[in-house]
Amino acid sequence: MKRVRDIGEFGLIERIARKLPRSERSIIGMGDDAAAVMVPTDNSVLVTTDMIVEDVHFTRKISTPQQVGWRCVAAGISDIAAMGGIPWWALVSLAIPEDCDVAWVDGLYDGMIDMASRYSVEILGGDTSRSKDKIYIDAVTLGQAPIWSLATRSLARPDEMVYVTGEPGRSAAGLEILTSRPSLAERFKPLVEAHLRPLPAVREAHFLAETGPLGAMIDISDGLMQDMRHICRLSGVGARIEADRLPICDTLRDYCDQVGKNQLDYVLAGGEDYDLIFTCEEDSAHKLEKLWAKRFGNRLRLTHIGTVTEPSHGLKLVDAHGKEVPFTGGHDHFLKKRGHRPG
Repeated sequence: MKRVRDIGEFGLIERIARKLPRSERSIIGMGDDAAAVMVPTDNSVLVTTDMIVEDVHFTRKISTPQQVGWRCVAAGISDIAAMGGIPWWALVSLAIPEDCDVAWVDGLYDGMIDMASRYSVEILGGDTSRSKDKIYIDAVTLGQAPIWSLATRSLARPDEMVYVTGEPGRSAAGLEILTSRPSLAERFKPLVEAHLRPLPAVREAHFLAETGPLGAMIDISDGLMQDMRHICRLSGVGARIEADRLPICDTLRDYCDQVGKNQLDYVLAGGEDYDLIFTCEEDSAHKLEKLWAKRFGNRLRLTHIGTVTEPSHGLKLVDAHGKEVPFTGGHDHFLKKRGHRPG
């Protein structure tokens, strides 16, 4: 079995370079001091970064290298999409122990290339370094969006309606199955796949940004309520989320019936779904729903889940009778009682 120390840093770099496809948008790809790319005029350049740490975001016991690679690129693509942008390029820096299998690194890049190619994203290169005993992956993703259609977290206004796309909560349930109930993995495979191979809502975000007018938008990476809290904080507003309106995946409902858990816990606090939360004015909302149905049909859900309120009202979860429901949760790297265990 060949280890990274057997081929050295430059042997590893050459091996990676041979795997990465090139696109017409790049002038200079991997191998020089810097990459050179074509940037269209009258567009903003979007840049985001995501760090993936072994035993924090993944473990080699649960995830294959292909799944780790898929997820680390998916996170950045989702961030670009949530800004109303088109993802174009990625740069991946990798710190690995010298005794790591070369085959593991090959699989990691196979997963990254698989995810990137689905959205026509080119991996331009990155950097490599040695770590003591853990794997660290930092993925920088770049994209573009017309300045006039940029979507941000800071544009929500009182009386706007709050929507969510898709069916959040599946990834959190999938992680729980992998870590605590592996015997149920085959039965609830869609939940496991939602965690190991999440799909960024690129088409949906682009559609929303073009259709507009939107208020704020964010992807669900830290949990629905936590990400809604980000919108409230940056927009200087409150929000009223109605528990009975939240979309529940049928498979998640069946899983919760099986294990005796509350499905809303996953929907509200589960992260890494990469569905979208956005706000829009009520006058535009009904037209948007019709256009969404025409574009996506029954394949992708769009659900009105609440209303933006004045900042003094705060962020509240209410039941069908308008009574406030206590809630805590959402992902925070530095609060041990919250968030996900590595998958």
